Order: sequence, then C-alpha cells, then structure tokens
Amino acid sequence: MRVDRLDRLDDGTVAIVDYKTGDRATSADWFGPRLRDAQVPLYAIQTAEPLGATVVARVRPAGTSYSGVWPDGAFAGRATRLAADWPAQLKDWRAQLEQLAHEFATGDVRVFLADSDSAGGAFAPLTRIAEQLAVARGAVRPW
Repeated sequence: MRVDRLDRLDDGTVAIVDYKTGDRATSADWFGPRLRDAQVPLYAIQTAEPLGATVVARVRPAGTSYSGVWPDGAFAGRATRLAADWPAQLKDWRAQLEQLAHEFATGDVRVFLADSDSAGGAFAPLTRIAEQLAVARGAVRPW
C-alpha cells in the first residue's frame, strides 16, 4: 500500500489524499452498505496517525476537483463534507473491508446489480458481465 499524499492539518490530524484521473472517481463509493472503492478506506484504517480527512483529488484535462470528508477550514473555501465520527466510520470501513476480504478468500465472485454499471463501457469485453445481463434481461438471445 502506498498513499499518494498524506498532509498534516492545522489541528494535528492527517489528511489522506488519493489522486485520480477518471471521470467516475468519487468519495461517494466509500459510503453505503457495501464499499465500491476500497482504496482510501483501506488507507484510513491502516494509518497510525489521528485521521482528520479522506479526499479524492480528481485531476483531468477539463479541470481539477476534490471530494471526501474533512473538517471545516481544512480546505480553503469549502465547508465540512460530513460531520465525521471517525471512530465509528473507521469501524464501519474495517467491517466492510473484512467482509470483502472474506468473500474474495472464499471465492465469492457474485456480481451485484448495483455495481453492474462498472462492467460496461471499455471494460465490457473483459468482463462479459454486461453481455450476460443483456441475455438475462432478454435484450439479446444467448448463442
């Protein structure tokens, strides 16, 4: 594991910053009943420093932006994104990451419909999931 950037905030806590170039990169994938992007939550539960912020910084030709969780004043001109109870959030992320690791270790390769949008586009030929979903929906005939 290698964190892209680790900054010390004015209150002494650290901010984990992960740089992304994709259009879909967002911190929204960290919150929900099942992690869709485990990278930053994994960094967060492993840091020995007191955590103050987790951020995805999107760097694209069209411009830069960021999303995540931080306290008021940590980023100029941006209010807090979430009133983070870090101990509770880290406990939740740890449980979700352990569940994902367990599923992987036991060979669980289910595809969740909520995640099926990731199987389309440029990755569709590699996964064949989009093709199988089309067959299941009756949009195409099986071969």
